[in-house]
Amino acid sequence: MACDPVSNCREAKSFETDLLGDSLPGDRSVNSKFFAWIDSVGGYLVLLGDSLVLGQAVPESNVDIPVLADIQRRHLLISRSHGDYLIEPFAEVRINDQPVFGKSLLKHSDRITIGRELNVVFSQPHVLSDSARLDIRSRHRTRPFSDAILLMAESCVLGASADNHVVCPGWSRDVLLFRDGPQIKCRSMQAFAVNGRFCDGQAILRPNCRVEGEDFSLSLEQASA
Repeated sequence: MACDPVSNCREAKSFETDLLGDSLPGDRSVNSKFFAWIDSVGGYLVLLGDSLVLGQAVPESNVDIPVLADIQRRHLLISRSHGDYLIEPFAEVRINDQPVFGKSLLKHSDRITIGRELNVVFSQPHVLSDSARLDIRSRHRTRPFSDAILLMAESCVLGASADNHVVCPGWSRDVLLFRDGPQIKCRSMQAFAVNGRFCDGQAILRPNCRVEGEDFSLSLEQASA
């Protein structure tokens, strides 16, 4: 049975509204984040803010991307504007082995060296989406651990194609996570269920939900601030 979008809206707040509290629709001034745990693929930290700080994973740092590494508590800022990403260093940063001293535009496949040893690759894999991805290529890890960091603009594409934000071998159809005003929604060309409730191609997602299709499954978990 297809899901009823009206009753779905009435039963719970939207995903992003729950994360951001009383933020207005479209307000990106308050950052929020969640984890996408994709079965047989990995776990991904998804960040919704337009301005994000990366730093050392200690309680006092209060950063968006906490990394277990010998770096500053607040080491750099990544900001998104009109589909472009800028990096602003607060401490030692190099891009493609060149030192960075002020705001710099990030490009697809740029190699970012943070401090002496933390190595991160920036990418914007999907031509139709402004969302980006950060992959840690050194021995360092985020806390909690994630396989990669997704900087979500309007949408993230999951599926078998090498151009997707998350490559999911064996999936027959792409799965799209996207923003619709204050809501986070899921869309697919195949029917799927959210927390056991079947939906015909599209559904609003809530925090801590389970999404299952014929050949895919994933869970979204609200991350602590």
